[in-house]
Parts: sequence; structure tokens; C-alpha cells
Amino acid sequence: MRNGGGGEYLSSQLALSTSWVEDKQDIPGLLEGTQEAGYTHIELGFQFRDKELKEVKSQLPKYSLEVVTVHNFCPFPISDFSYFPNPDYFSLSSPDEDERKLAVKYTLGTLETAYELSAKVVILHAGKVDIEDETLKLWEQSSRNFQKFKTDLSRFMSIRNQKAKRFIDSLKFSIEELLKWAQKLNVTIALESRYYLNEIPELEEMIDILSVFDTSFLGYWHDIGHVNVREKLGLYTQMEAITKLEKYLTGFHIHDAQGIDDHKLLGKGDINFDFLGNYRDKIQVLEIHPPVNPQQLRTSRELWERIFYSGKLREMDIKS
Repeated sequence: MRNGGGGEYLSSQLALSTSWVEDKQDIPGLLEGTQEAGYTHIELGFQFRDKELKEVKSQLPKYSLEVVTVHNFCPFPISDFSYFPNPDYFSLSSPDEDERKLAVKYTLGTLETAYELSAKVVILHAGKVDIEDETLKLWEQSSRNFQKFKTDLSRFMSIRNQKAKRFIDSLKFSIEELLKWAQKLNVTIALESRYYLNEIPELEEMIDILSVFDTSFLGYWHDIGHVNVREKLGLYTQMEAITKLEKYLTGFHIHDAQGIDDHKLLGKGDINFDFLGNYRDKIQVLEIHPPVNPQQLRTSRELWERIFYSGKLREMDIKS
């Protein structure tokens, strides 16, 4: 039996991640564009430093926007960061205790942001194993020499899985600390499925972590584009991951992909989203990368809505 809970996640609306904006400092443009695209619920991404986050907070009521999820780190803790903020800059799974403690400290800042804005969930990246990633290399190889691809994939995953153990142990320490505050603030923390093969947690690692803590204040965040990578490489399918983790499933990042090139508008790739209609009680967030405009975001929302009415996305005319 799972203890406690951050509440039920009723998703009558598709939320929009702030990841869609090109100019990360143009807060009025972000909020006006979100409203123009027809969204009333948003996910705050990790691109905001403290100054921008304060502006977002002050402007949200003007646009009648509700924050449902917050992506760690928010605010990003280094104000003079010379390039785009990186959610993996501090790792919750780092074997280096100083870095791990910093990651916990700044994640607590994100939990406080979620609490202040009445958001239900904080989404976490958990870090990566100290092995050079081969995801893109393996994907390219899969279409050239399938047998060598299978051999190299098996070799890579075997080394990766062995190295991952100490990182998973560090991550568990971080989660144990974070859960104390998540429960006090009534905010769920959710571990996100990742894109690159050297990132954690993988499917069996996710099952292990969530079962150890077994609380509804810790959940699984299913990123459809990221799991699509595993599906394309033949590791496991979207439904295999969801089925094994359904007990812990908190929500979805939704975006399309051509091959493994993801974060595209719905209908601009080859992912079948029909299964989403079975998960109306989970938070669903459209996470698109620029360049994109409000009209395209509106069209993606309309496509998503049709899934719930007919269960058929692929039969629809895709508008640009």
C-alpha cells in the first residue's frame, strides 16, 4: 500500500511547457503567446533565473494561467550563468557528496516554487552514469548494420548498468531527503524517463527506486519522446514502460518525433498517441522546442483533444 499522496491529478486540459519560447527572457511574450494558443495550464521549465521567475509569478494572474507542474531547477540557481540553464548541471545521483548536496538544496528551491504556485508536481532529471554516451551512434548504426548494432547495444548497456549502481545509491539518498519536504509541502516529485542511454534511471532502475520508497509523493513521469528512443532501439515499448510503472505514473511529456529527433509538434513525426486517451486522470504536458508559434501550438492542442473524442489521431488531417 502506498502511503499519503499529493492528490488526484485530473487533467481536463492539456498543459503547455514554457520550453516552446525562443527568447527565454521575454516573459510577456511567453505568457501572451500561451494565452493566444488557447492554453490555461502551464508547466514552468528550468530556463528561469530568479529575476525572470519573479516576473512570471507577478504576471500569471493577468493571463489567467495556472501552473500544474514545475521542472527542476526553477529557479535556476546561478544568476550569472553564461549559457542556457541546464537541468543536469547539479546531479542528484552524483557520487560526489558536495555536488549531490547542492543538487538537493536547489531542488528544494523548486519544491518551494511549486508550493507557492499551488503546482502539483516537480519533475526531476536524475543524472547520468560516468560513461561516454553512444545513443546517437547506435541509432545511426541500427540502419546500416543491424547485427553489429545489436551486439554493440548489448555491450554498452551491460557496461552502463554495472556502472549505474553507485549512482542509483546516491540518488536514493537524495530522494530520501527530498521526500521529507515534498510531504510537508504536499508536492509530488516525479522522476522523468530520459533520452540518452547513459542517463538514469532506466526502466528496471525506475521500478526499483519507486518500489523502495512506495509513496505517492514520489512518482514516475513518462516522457513519450524519450521512451520513443528505447522503442526505436528495441529495448522496450511505450506500453511496456507504462504498464510496469502504472502504479506510480504521474503524468506525461507529450511531443512527436521523427526517428529519435523529438520535441516536435504533434503530427510532425511518427509517434502514435492513441494510448493517451486511457490516461485522462494523469497530467499531460505538451513539451515542444522552438521555433514554433502560437497557432501551431493551438493545432497540437486540437489534435490532442481529438484523441479523447475518437481515440484516433492518425486518421486526422494534419494542419501546419
